Amino acid sequence: MNNICKNIVAIILIIGLVVLSFASSRTNAEERTIVLATVNWEPMFGENLPKGGFYTEITRQAFQRVGYGLMVKFVPWKRALESARQGKYDGLLGAYYSEERTQDFEYSELVYVDQVVFFRRKGEPPSTYQSLRDLVPYEIGVTTGLAYIDSLKEDEPALKLREVNNTELNLKKLMIKRIDLFPSGKVYMLHMLQTKYPDWKDQIQTVSPPLKEEGLYNPISKKIPDHRTVVADFDRGLQMIKDDGTVKKILNEYGFGEKE
Repeated sequence: MNNICKNIVAIILIIGLVVLSFASSRTNAEERTIVLATVNWEPMFGENLPKGGFYTEITRQAFQRVGYGLMVKFVPWKRALESARQGKYDGLLGAYYSEERTQDFEYSELVYVDQVVFFRRKGEPPSTYQSLRDLVPYEIGVTTGLAYIDSLKEDEPALKLREVNNTELNLKKLMIKRIDLFPSGKVYMLHMLQTKYPDWKDQIQTVSPPLKEEGLYNPISKKIPDHRTVVADFDRGLQMIKDDGTVKKILNEYGFGEKE
């Protein structure tokens, strides 16, 4: 009888372990994947970059630390913004802060700082400016949907802003003298000139001072029921990888460690 009882107990324990193992495997298999939309913006993020670029890898590592997977959809920026607003994606990867956007998005903590500068043709004015008022005489190309457009319009309504769908088109317009200036993330544009338009890189100069230093964040759509939880979890994971040196390691691997 005692042996029978022992065997029953052993069987129950084995069944329990199998159930726990199955539950654990099931949990891992059903790990939640966050889908973020963005545009190709090399060298920070892009579908043809190793691991999607250093910004994508930082975001992925932060999510992984707190039990999430990450999928990035590269689409035109306007579509990314509107689709994420509607909850078709969980949020945006690498977006500037905008007070207006906080109506639709819960912003994460700061992930990376990007310097925004005006670009001009080499040797042509202006080489510097004191206020946006100094730029009123010039035709300025801007990219639809980027956060700094609103601030430019509000800070100096007299600016001649010419909107297009992407920053690369502004570069082309600058080179054929259809505009005089355009603002862009400095790292992004210098990388584009180096890799895609090397013949132009010595014909383009920046205007000082920088327009602004913009933080890049990962805003989560408020259409997602647990958006606050997702953001809080991401922020916790981001702090973990900052504290243990993972962020620094990623930046070094991509050649940006010393610059930041």
